[in-house]
Parts: sequence; structure tokens; C-alpha cells
Amino acid sequence: IDIISANIGMDHIFYCSRKIIARVGEHNVTKLEISLENELCEGNAYLDFKKSNGEKYRSQKLEIVDNVATYKIPRAVLNQEGELLVQLVIEKEGEATWESFVKKYYVQEAINAVDEIPVVEKESAFTLTDKISGKRYKIYVADGKLMMEAIK
Repeated sequence: IDIISANIGMDHIFYCSRKIIARVGEHNVTKLEISLENELCEGNAYLDFKKSNGEKYRSQKLEIVDNVATYKIPRAVLNQEGELLVQLVIEKEGEATWESFVKKYYVQEAINAVDEIPVVEKESAFTLTDKISGKRYKIYVADGKLMMEAIK
């Protein structure tokens, strides 16, 4: 996991020196860890995202432990190359009570050399022994299906 550390204080400034947040198509590979001042830990915290095409996305409620909010960025946020705006929002009783200034990141193009993951031709198998019965089984993949057969 690629961890991006940031700080947000009561001055509303989203401090983070990193410019590129991730590559197009990644899913839960990049994690934002945002250190918050005590006052910002009261209420429900969310991240709002705005992509370069204008599409917006709101995170689930952020988990905050020891004044650090963490969020793994899903593919839904990283499905387009270009500018990505991020803003922390604190809500109390369903109302936005505090917002950080907007932080500008960039989602980088990914070089996907293949459209599909290649099928591994090499057959691989392993054995499993049931500790209760003592029976042994061979486990392998055949025609795309997981197979298990007893070993005599």
C-alpha cells in the first residue's frame, strides 16, 4: 500500500507535498493518512473528491484513531487521468460544520501493457491433509475450475 501523509489544522489548510495521488484504475492501493487537530475529530469526517470531468464522489465516514483519519482510495475515484480535487468535510447532526481548503492532486496515466491478465499455462497443485481423518487431497485448477480429489 502506498501511504500519503497529510496534515489539516484549524487554519483549513490541507498540508501535503505530494502532487501525484495514484495511477488510473488502481483500487485500494493508495491510503491517505491525515493527521487532524483535536477539534476536527469531533463529528463525522468525510473526503469529497472532484474529478477533472466534474464528477464528484464522497467517501464513507472516515475512521479516526489517535487523531489520524485514514482512507483507502477506491477505483471509482481513480478511473480518470487528470486533476483530482480533495476536501475534508466535518459534519455534525447531518450538517457540514467545517471544510478544509481544497487540495489539488493528479491521477497519473497507467501503462497497462495487456488488456487481460494472462492465463498461466503451467499446472500447479498442492496437497492438503485433513488432520482429523488423515485423508489427503490433491488441489489444482483444471479448465478454470478449482478441483479437489482424494489421494489413495
